Amino acid sequence: MKQRYVPLGKRSKREQEAYNKARRGNWGGLNPVTKKPPNPKAYTRKKTGKRYEIEPTPGFFDAMPIIMI
Repeated sequence: MKQRYVPLGKRSKREQEAYNKARRGNWGGLNPVTKKPPNPKAYTRKKTGKRYEIEPTPGFFDAMPIIMI
């Protein structure tokens, strides 16, 4: 006897999941997440610490007084 076709909406959740997994393809290394540039006006926590960096110490020639004869 031939099996009758049952619409996808009337199948059990498990059968629907198996059907969808079989139909689902591969992105082939492509990331499907939409990318957009960061908002320059938005607050970013990473940038706030840069303002408190330690200033470089003066070099050897910066500390020596200039003597003019």
